[in-house]
Amino acid sequence: MPRPDKDNADQIAAFALIGIPAPTENDVGGKICPAGGYCETGSAWPKYCQGGKYNPSVGKKTVYDCIECTPGQYCSGAGGAGTSGNCDDGYYCEKGSPVID
Repeated sequence: MPRPDKDNADQIAAFALIGIPAPTENDVGGKICPAGGYCETGSAWPKYCQGGKYNPSVGKKTVYDCIECTPGQYCSGAGGAGTSGNCDDGYYCEKGSPVID
């Protein structure tokens, strides 16, 4: 995801703006950290869960808030707020699988 600028910052959930420390709680100026990622204290931008993991909740603070994709489903790409889907017939996706294979 590209870094937000002043024109689209409201579309990105809470994270610290440059020069302003990240929140110790879940928000800054009424913005909430996005689902699919987390906002560490002191960070300037949200970080997103890696492929194979997702985060359905807003306002999370650590990489440990990212959940491994459940067996039988896959989570492709980074920043997913949910699973990408079920594995195709004839395939099995292990826990934390980022692709169908």
